[in-house]
Amino acid sequence: MQPQPKEALDTALENLSKRILDIKKALTTLLFKLETEPDTIQWPSLLDSFALLSGHLNVLTNIYFKNQGSNLENVVLRPLNLSKDPDEQLDNLTERRVQSFSNEVVPNYLRTKPEPATEEKERGKQRDAGQVSQELATSQVSSFNRCIDNLSNLLQTAKESWERDDMLSNRRDASYSNPSDTSFLIQAVTNGKGLKSIRPPGSSPVMSATVPQQIARPVDQHAPMGKAPSSIRTNIKAGSSSNPYQQHK
Repeated sequence: MQPQPKEALDTALENLSKRILDIKKALTTLLFKLETEPDTIQWPSLLDSFALLSGHLNVLTNIYFKNQGSNLENVVLRPLNLSKDPDEQLDNLTERRVQSFSNEVVPNYLRTKPEPATEEKERGKQRDAGQVSQELATSQVSSFNRCIDNLSNLLQTAKESWERDDMLSNRRDASYSNPSDTSFLIQAVTNGKGLKSIRPPGSSPVMSATVPQQIARPVDQHAPMGKAPSSIRTNIKAGSSSNPYQQHK
């Protein structure tokens, strides 16, 4: 491992720090949108945020692999002092994320390789991918593309159906609602506008408009005082003749 020029190393680290700050700003803007506009945020706005974040990550990757004369992969970073006591300078540099540089945080923050379990899983996936033949891979890709096309067609069909149903619903609502008819019904119910009274035959206009037909019927003038009308008396006689409990003499 060859020693690295200090000027080239400082320049590379400064460029990396700037790009990391750009990534941080892009992430902060995206999280702010998601937290403050969860219901009103538009899909193009999210795409713009993701595109900006992707551009910053690509620039950071290019700077890392083209580190302007300083091979950062060969630079060894090791802690000179481990302590559980709070470090104010470290706390300010990490924006209150790391209070002390102890043996608990060093393996996580200075790790340059994945954890052994994760690394073993990754190697297993690579072995499985390497054992697949070219014909099988092409067939799987074609099948996956067909599934995506079918799903896209289903979504497009559902979208068109929803839009057509909305248009029909709007048309039905427009055809069933008529302001003039609504006003006419309100005037008819509240003020009787446009309504006509129907008189039964032989009744006066006043009685037909205010008194029901049964009450407006003329009473028999020849019926004696204190006795019921003839129609009621006939009903009483008919009821008494058909009494099932009448004694037989």
